[in-house]
Amino acid sequence: MDWNKPLGACDSLLPPTGRRARRLLPAATALFAVALLLCQAPGVGRAQSVTLAGLWPNEDGRIWNYDAVYQELGGPPVAFRASLLFDGSAPMPGGVTVQNLKGIVSGLAPLAATGARPGDVALAGLSGFQRSLWIARPDLRPALQRRMASTAALTEVRWPFVLLGPAQLADGVGFSKTSSQVGIWRGEIANWSWWWLLDNLTVGARFDQQLVPDLASNVYLHAEVKQILPQATLPSGTFNNVLVMEYVVDYGQQTITDESGHLIGTGRYETRGTISFAMGVGPIHSDEEFVVAELDCPSGCPPPHAPGEVLAQGELTLREPSVPDARRSWGELKARY
Repeated sequence: MDWNKPLGACDSLLPPTGRRARRLLPAATALFAVALLLCQAPGVGRAQSVTLAGLWPNEDGRIWNYDAVYQELGGPPVAFRASLLFDGSAPMPGGVTVQNLKGIVSGLAPLAATGARPGDVALAGLSGFQRSLWIARPDLRPALQRRMASTAALTEVRWPFVLLGPAQLADGVGFSKTSSQVGIWRGEIANWSWWWLLDNLTVGARFDQQLVPDLASNVYLHAEVKQILPQATLPSGTFNNVLVMEYVVDYGQQTITDESGHLIGTGRYETRGTISFAMGVGPIHSDEEFVVAELDCPSGCPPPHAPGEVLAQGELTLREPSVPDARRSWGELKARY
C-alpha cells in the first residue's frame, strides 16, 4: 500500500511496519496476517467527523480485550491474549487527577534479553518501552536500573508493547484525557510524558513529544494523522469512523564503543507503528516494530545488530466490542485471563 495516497475500497491496513517485520521469521507470516480492512462502501462518501472525546472512551471499568502476537529476533512468534482496563483514578502532584490504565497479559512467558549486548542485565519482565530504551541507549542504563523497583520484578510478565497501553517507566500509567489531548501524565515530572491524540485531527496533522525528559533530552515521539475512514472491519466486527495514527519513537543517538571503550561509531533505534481508533470504541488495532534505524561505524560496527534489522514486532487486534465492565473488580478481571 502507498501510504501517501487515500485508501481504496477495502484496502488492508498492514502498515509498512507490519510488512517489513515479516523478515524476522518466515514462519511468522501466518500469525501476522490479521488484516484490518478499511472499507469504502459503495455510495459512502467521506468519513463522518471524528472527535477527540469519542475516539477513546474512558469510563471507569471499561475494558478492551485483544488477540495479541509478539516476536523477538531469533525467537518464535507467540500468540496470547491481552487486555486494557481503566481501574480507578489517583491524584497526582499539581492537582491533576489521572486514571489508572492497566494491562493484563495471559499466555506470554517472561521475554528473554533478545537484542541485548553481552553483559547486559536480564530484560525479562520489563515493559516494552523500558526494554527498548535499555537496548537503544546503553548510556541510560544506570539511571534505568535505579528506577527498577527490585530484581524480583524482572521475573514478572509485563506489557510488551510500546505504542499502546501501559508504557514508559511505571505500571498503571497516569492516563489523562482533556478537551485538547489524550495521553500519559507523569507525576515525577509534573507534565505530559506521552500523547496518543491531540485536538487537531486533520489528516496530515503532526505533533512531537519529548519523552523521559528527566533521563535524556533527545528521546522523542513523532506522530501523524494518516487516515480517517468510514469503516474498519476486523474479525470481531465492523467499526465506523476510524482514525489511523502513525507513530515513531526515536530513542536518540547512542555511541558505540569497542571492548576497550574507544568510540567507533554511533547508532539510533526506533519503534514504528500505527494505532487505529474507532469512534465510541477506542483503540481497535495496533501494529509496531522495534528497528535499528541507523548504524554509522567507519570501520564497521560490531554485532549483534545491523542497519534495518527488526529486533521485535507486535500486533494487537480487538477480539470483541469494548464495553464498560465496572461491576468486576481488578482481581476478578485478571483471573479471567
